[in-house]
Amino acid sequence: METSYFILSNARKAIRFIVVLLTSFFYRNSIASGGTIGYLGIEQGLSNNSVRSIFQDHNGFMWFGTYDGLNRYDGYQFKVFRNNLNDSSSLPHNYIYAINEDHHNNLWVGTGQGIGIYNNLTLKFSPAYFYPYKSRTKAKITFNINSIKTNTDGDVFIGSNGYGLFVQFEGEKVAVQIPLKKDKGEASDYNVQAISIDNKQRIWLFIRAVGLCLFNKNSRGIELVDNSVKSVQSIETDGENVWLGTITGLHKYSINTHSVTKIFTEATGKLTSNHVACLSFDKQKQLWIGTEGGGVNILNPVTEEVSYLLPGENKNTIASESVYAIHEDKESRKWIGTIKGGINIIDPFKKQFQTIAHDPLDRNSLINNFTSSFLEDNDKNLWIGSDGGGLSIWDRSKNKFTNFFHVATNPHSLSNNSVTSIKKDYLNNIWISTFGGGINKYNKATQSFEHYKCINDISGEENEQVWLIFEDRHRMLWVSTFGNGKLYRFDRQLNRFEVFSQELNDLIAITEDRNGVMWAGNSHQLIKIDKEDRNHVIYEIGKPIRSLYEDKAGNFWIGSEGGGLILFDRKKAAITERFSNADGLSNNSVLNILEDNKGYLWLSTFNGLSEFNPLNKTFKNFYQDDGLQSNQFLYNAALKLESGEFVFGGIKGFNIFYSDSILHIIICPLFY
Repeated sequence: METSYFILSNARKAIRFIVVLLTSFFYRNSIASGGTIGYLGIEQGLSNNSVRSIFQDHNGFMWFGTYDGLNRYDGYQFKVFRNNLNDSSSLPHNYIYAINEDHHNNLWVGTGQGIGIYNNLTLKFSPAYFYPYKSRTKAKITFNINSIKTNTDGDVFIGSNGYGLFVQFEGEKVAVQIPLKKDKGEASDYNVQAISIDNKQRIWLFIRAVGLCLFNKNSRGIELVDNSVKSVQSIETDGENVWLGTITGLHKYSINTHSVTKIFTEATGKLTSNHVACLSFDKQKQLWIGTEGGGVNILNPVTEEVSYLLPGENKNTIASESVYAIHEDKESRKWIGTIKGGINIIDPFKKQFQTIAHDPLDRNSLINNFTSSFLEDNDKNLWIGSDGGGLSIWDRSKNKFTNFFHVATNPHSLSNNSVTSIKKDYLNNIWISTFGGGINKYNKATQSFEHYKCINDISGEENEQVWLIFEDRHRMLWVSTFGNGKLYRFDRQLNRFEVFSQELNDLIAITEDRNGVMWAGNSHQLIKIDKEDRNHVIYEIGKPIRSLYEDKAGNFWIGSEGGGLILFDRKKAAITERFSNADGLSNNSVLNILEDNKGYLWLSTFNGLSEFNPLNKTFKNFYQDDGLQSNQFLYNAALKLESGEFVFGGIKGFNIFYSDSILHIIICPLFY
């Protein structure tokens, strides 16, 4: 008999897993709320990876009830509370089922062996007491607590397993046990599985084997409302309906018609699991459904459309198929408590940074994650060069990637897979420089490449390590090379690149200011290039110059590798200010500089993305945890699109975003 049950149980689990996999294949709207999915678990200090309850207190701290302790999270670290055998002021039990807060800011923690009331002033727990039915002798609550809720009057409602409902009315220090009327009198040995309080402050209870009930505060009695469902895991109300989560699906009870009007069950396009473990409405009135075995289902109650958050190993999936707690905090973040998988966090503000990355399972994706250069063509397609993988052209309107790479047997393929720079000239020719394969000009008609060499006419050597392509206001095309590299200029009559100057070596940054003056940087110098007489002026900077930018106000900025952000006064021929990580910059290697509509500079670095306000000289920094592809960005990989969007590339793909949409919020703690 035991063997048969084991086989049947595992067969059911296998079928449910297949349903989840099929659902994930058919339904791709996996994050209906927007945002990216973060993770917290035992690696970050959580006491146990099985989370049954979540609550945010008046200070903004997040509290998590687990199989092994209570956890307070301040945005940086966890403080864990557990039962100490010889300490009566500690938590009564380590298995946490329910968390809530009363009007005096005391935290009520429902456990497997009673309630611990946490006082923020004494930092200690005290027990909760009750008057048993028909008794005035108080007793300690020492049994399993299923639910704790508080209403606007300050009353605390406690649903217990086997001892019924308790209410501690505002102003009282002891709860009272509420009897349940039955055919042969009254009883107190019933099971309140769940409690929900609606916007009219009606107290809804679900009593096992009885049904959906209401608590009448005036009579201090319990009234049966509907007995068509006999057992639930969770209930939630939207004011017009009471939603009942059961092990056989989701039921909707209409308050107006006094009947269960809808049942949602496991099916394609519906639920991923019949076992509904928890329910939570978000601010958009979407019903978040945590299931056993099917992840999170998100129901639009109006359209009855369902979207999904499913378990998996990539960034858009959750850590476990079993979800027993969902809580939306004051900043609209969703905290998802799973069994065995810790906590997932969905932050809608992190959606601001869209990440495009290579998907090894999808042929229609970015060719390589090491994103090194960009170009936007006349058709609004985004060209993306990679360091080692080749070239992608992304048709954003169709979300289609066309990829190119070097093929040794094809002389018209891309000359090398390390793409360092992509430029469109005034004739709409697209030029691609490579590090190891010289220069390519793209032929749109044949989707092939014409190769160009950089040959030093004095030494006769070819330099294949091309770093930058630049077109000035006079429509002259310039190319810099590396490794005793020279500066080349394109002769359109001869259709070849020729050395412009034997003195300018290994230029890694080039720009032209509003006066038409051409500037360049190398491993330690800023150079003012004389395009006519070649009487170049050199300024010692001391660090590699990775980017040069003149802002709308006429300030001339240098992004240095290791030397921070530098303000250079061209009239004084001197550095006037330098900003480093000591001033708030995320990292002292400033690789690329873009300017937004407010005049703020956006700086990609080796450790995050910095927004710099030149007026008050302050920085706001963003990292991988904020939705960036990673903390490490790459040289030359930055572009402002015609739409106003910014594109920054790094080692795990690239980010595309509107700078104006980036909201600066405190993730946690949330002090009010």
